Amino acid sequence: MQSSTNAVPPNGSRVRVHTPFGRSASSARTTAQAGAESSTSRSAPRPFESPQPRTYRTSAARHSIVRVASLMDVALFANDMRAMVAAGMPIGESLSIVARGMRRRAPKVADALEEIRLRIEQGKPLGEAFRAQTHVFGELCVEMIAAGEQTGRLDEHLGEIASDYEQRHKNRSTVISALVEPAVIIVAGLAVAYLILAFTVPRFRELYEALAQSAELPFATRALIAVSEAIASPIGFAALGVAAVAVICVVVFIKRNEKARLRLHHALAKAPLFGSLVTRDAVGRGCRTLGVALKTIGDVPSGLRMASKTCGNLYIAGAFGDASERVRQGRSISESLSESGVFPEMAVWMVHTGERSGSLDDMLVKLAEGYETQVRVERERLLMLLRPTLLVVMGSFVLGLMLAMYLPVFTLVEQLQHR
Repeated sequence: MQSSTNAVPPNGSRVRVHTPFGRSASSARTTAQAGAESSTSRSAPRPFESPQPRTYRTSAARHSIVRVASLMDVALFANDMRAMVAAGMPIGESLSIVARGMRRRAPKVADALEEIRLRIEQGKPLGEAFRAQTHVFGELCVEMIAAGEQTGRLDEHLGEIASDYEQRHKNRSTVISALVEPAVIIVAGLAVAYLILAFTVPRFRELYEALAQSAELPFATRALIAVSEAIASPIGFAALGVAAVAVICVVVFIKRNEKARLRLHHALAKAPLFGSLVTRDAVGRGCRTLGVALKTIGDVPSGLRMASKTCGNLYIAGAFGDASERVRQGRSISESLSESGVFPEMAVWMVHTGERSGSLDDMLVKLAEGYETQVRVERERLLMLLRPTLLVVMGSFVLGLMLAMYLPVFTLVEQLQHR
C-alpha cells in the first residue's frame, strides 16, 4: 500500500508527497510541521524563482563516491540474487551461490558476499549485514536491500537495483565510448607529428645544408628544423618527459584534491558551450537515484544525500546535499532544490508537480530519462561536429609540417627549371 502526507509548499497550496510502503510522514521526512509553521517568516525564494547560484564547499566524506564494486558488478549481483530470492531459496544459500559465480569476475565482491553470509548465519539481519559492506556496494544498494527486507519485497528491490545500476553503467559506457574516437584522432595526429619531427626531418639535414649555401631557406623550414633539433636533443627529450610527468601530476592532484575538483566541476557546469549539457547530465543522474530511493527507501533526505554521491559533479552534489539539509529543516523538496539556483527550472517544476500529484518517485525517474535522452542527443550532435573538426585540424597540422619539410625541394626544382 502507499500512503501520502500533506505538505505546504512555498506558494501556500497543498502538496501530496508520495510515501512508499505505507510509511508514516515522519519516516518520509519530506516536510516537517515546524517548517510549515515558520514558513511565513522565511525570506527564501519560491520554487520557480531564479536566485543567485552559490559556490558549494562540500566535504569529501559527504560527496565522494566510495564503492569497490563496479556498477555492472552490482547489477549482476542484484539480478542473480533476485532470481534466487523470487524462487524461494534461502538467503544464505543464495549469497553463497552468487559469491561462487562472481569469484572470478569480482573477487572483492565475492569476499563481501561471503562475509554477509557469515553474519546472517550468526543471526544478524540482512540489512545490518549489508551495511557492514557499504564500502563495497554503495549506500544506495545497501539501503534498498535493507528496506526490501523490512517490507518483505526484497526481490522487487533487487530488481530495482539491477535496473538502476545497469542503466547507470550503460550511460557511463556511452560517454566513454563517445570520447574514444576523438582521443584516438588527437593521439594519432600528435604521434605522426612527433615521428616527422624526430626522425624524418633529420634525414633531410644534408639537403637543407646544401640548399642553404645557395639560397636562404624559407622561414617555415627554418622553424621546422629548429623544432626538430630541439625535440631530437637530449634536453628536448627530457623536456617532453617533464611535461608528461607534469600533466600526470596535475591529473592526480585534481583527482585527490577536493577543492581543485570542485573548481573544475564548477567551471565545467558554467562553461559557455557545454555547461548546460554537464548540468543536465549530473541532475539526471541525481534525479534517477532520488527517484529509486523514494520508491524503495522512502526517506527524502537520505535520497538527496545518495543523489549527491551519484550525480558525478561536486558542484551539483553540493546543491543536492544542501537540499537534503533544507528538507530536514522542514522545507518542501521543490523549494529546497530551487533555492540552490543550480537546478534547471523544468526540473523544479516537475518535482513540484510530483509532490502535488503524490507520484514524485515516478516523476523523478521520468525526469531522469528525459535528461538522459537530451544529453545523449546533444552529445551525439557535438561529436558529429567534433569528429570532422578534429580531422581537419590534425590533418592541416600534419600537412603543414610536410609542406614546410618539402618547400626547399620545390624551391630547388623551380631554380633548376629557370636555368
